[in-house]
Amino acid sequence: MKSLILLLLLFPFSLAEDCSQTFSPEWCQEIQTSNLSEIEKQYLLSDLFSAQKYYPDYDLAKKWNLAHLPEIKHSQEIIKDAYLKIYIHPSLWYNQSLLVNTSGEIVAIRGYNLELPKKTDNEDCATYHSLWQEQEILRYYINNQLTSPNYLIYSTTAEFKVEYYIKVIIKIEHHQWQKSSCEYSHTTFKTEELTLTDAISAQIYLSKLNNTFQVKDYYDNNYLIYFKPEYAVNAELNLFHSYFKQHYFRFIPQINSTFLIIKAEPQVHQEFFNLAFSDEGLVIPELISCQIKLSDFFQELVLPCNLSTNHPEIIVNLPKLIYDDGDLILGTIFPINSTLNYAGKNYTSLNFTAIYPYHKISVSYQDTVFYYIIQVKNPVLYPPLILLIIFLLAVYLIFILMRCLL
Repeated sequence: MKSLILLLLLFPFSLAEDCSQTFSPEWCQEIQTSNLSEIEKQYLLSDLFSAQKYYPDYDLAKKWNLAHLPEIKHSQEIIKDAYLKIYIHPSLWYNQSLLVNTSGEIVAIRGYNLELPKKTDNEDCATYHSLWQEQEILRYYINNQLTSPNYLIYSTTAEFKVEYYIKVIIKIEHHQWQKSSCEYSHTTFKTEELTLTDAISAQIYLSKLNNTFQVKDYYDNNYLIYFKPEYAVNAELNLFHSYFKQHYFRFIPQINSTFLIIKAEPQVHQEFFNLAFSDEGLVIPELISCQIKLSDFFQELVLPCNLSTNHPEIIVNLPKLIYDDGDLILGTIFPINSTLNYAGKNYTSLNFTAIYPYHKISVSYQDTVFYYIIQVKNPVLYPPLILLIIFLLAVYLIFILMRCLL
C-alpha cells in the first residue's frame, strides 16, 4: 500500500486526465470511469504511460475483474440478468497462451436479479406473488472432474469449467370472487430454473526455479561472484552494501472485453548498485550478508547464499616473468591436472610459446580460476630501439675520437 501511495504522489495527474497520450485510450477511459479507488486507478494508469512493470500484480487484476460484470446476461420470466464468467487467479497471457499456476483459485463471477410477476391470473380477482425458495449451486470442474474452487493440479493442460445453477420457487396466492367479495381461494407454487456454463482452457506452468551461486575468488575484501539464475523471470542478489537485479519480462495489464488479464512480454533489464562486472562474474566490495530472491511467473524463492571461500590452492612456478615473442614458456603447476588457457588455446601443462600481445595465463581447477600475469615483449618495438642505441653509441665514439685527435 505504501508503494501505491508513493506512486500516486509521483504520477502526474495531468497525464492521467489526457488518455490520448496512452497506447490504449479506450482502456484509459475505462479505468477512469471504473469503481476502483483513486490509488488503484493511478496504479493502472501508470502502466499505460511507463510500461516498466517487472512484477505481475495478480491481486489488482482479480479486484478489477470482480468489479466489472460480464456483458452477456440471460433472462427468463422470474430470473433476470443472470451472468457467469470464470477467471483463474493467478493467470497471465504469454506466447499466445493462457498460463496458470499449479495451484490457484477458480473465481466464478456470477449473479442474477429476480422479478416477481405482478399480473393477476385470469380466474382471480387478485393474485399475490412472493418468493418462497431461492437456491444457487456452483460446480467446479477441471478436465471434466469435479473439484473445488481452490485447485491443485500438475498436468500440462487443463480445461476449467463452472456450472451455475439457479432455482427459485415463488408462492402464488389466488384470490377469487366469492359472492360479492374477493376472498382467498388457494395457493400454488411455480418453479423456475436456469443453468449457465462457462469454460476456459489454459496451460499449467510448472516452476523450475534454480540458480548457481559461487564465491570464485577474493582479494583485499573484493569478491568475485558467479551468479546464474535458471528459469527465472526476476532474479535478485541482495547484499549488505550492494544489489544486483535481473529482469527478463515486463508485465502489462490489458483488457479483453470487460476482463483484465496480465500480459507478459520479454524485456531484459538490469539494476545494480555498488558492484562491478567482469568476464567471470560480479565483483563485490564486501560480502557481509547475502540473500538470493528468485521468481518466475507464479512462484518465489528466497534462498541464502553459500559464502564459503574454501577453494583449492593453485601454484604456478615460472623461471621468469618477461619473455620475447616466440620464447618457450616452461614451468610447473599444482595441481598437475589443472587446465590452462593462453592466447585462446587450452593446455594441460606449462609448455607453450609466448605470443605478443597475450600476457595472461588462466589456470582452472574444479571451480577455481587463477590468473598469472607475464610480460611478452613487442617484437616490432625492440629492433628499432636497438638500432637507436647503436647509432647513439657510434656518435659518442666519433665524438671521443675527434677530441683525442685534437
